[in-house]
Amino acid sequence: MSWKPVFYPAEVKSKDFLRYYGTRFGTLEINYTFNHLPTEKNIAAWREATPPEFLFALKASQQITHFRQLRDPAETLPIFFERARPLGDRLGPVLFQTPPWLKRDDDRLAGFLGSLPRDVRCALEVRDPSWYVDEVYELLRTAGVALVHAEGELNRKDQRRNPGRDIAEGHRRRQNVGKRENRNQNTQGRTSTRISATTTPARTRSPPSGCAICSRPSIDR
Repeated sequence: MSWKPVFYPAEVKSKDFLRYYGTRFGTLEINYTFNHLPTEKNIAAWREATPPEFLFALKASQQITHFRQLRDPAETLPIFFERARPLGDRLGPVLFQTPPWLKRDDDRLAGFLGSLPRDVRCALEVRDPSWYVDEVYELLRTAGVALVHAEGELNRKDQRRNPGRDIAEGHRRRQNVGKRENRNQNTQGRTSTRISATTTPARTRSPPSGCAICSRPSIDR
């Protein structure tokens, strides 16, 4: 059964999904930016459809995380942040999701973290067990970068708390800490709403939940 008829009123057209969503939740992840750099047109449309306090969390480009695999950050990061900054005060955390096959490399991680801008909140999602060690936690803590844990991909009894800046506690099985209705809720559950830049959603639970980095409904394009 589709969740859309449960969440969206029948009279709301697909092109207005994002606008309606913004009346219920305060944040959304944009997955579109994993495959495409955002354009001025994209950003203008997202901003226009949402209230002034609404935040967009961006998923970093696959060129950074999957093709270069955190190498050469001086070449890959500037263009991404150049395209992201027009969001202005609507820019929430930027998520760098590494591929499942990328194993721990402290030197590579240190170089990458050292190249991140200090005025943007960032989070790193690692998906190989080799990363879950104190040395990595300390690198993240020093850089002020949050750790996102992909729950379900790793079974760890001793899972650590997020060592980075207090953006979010990293779980793909997200906590709901949206800005308005859900501000005082503590609902946990897998949520990955995807609403396109043309505001066509693809999946979520019902209703979707939101958080700047953890409970992250998302925009695909």
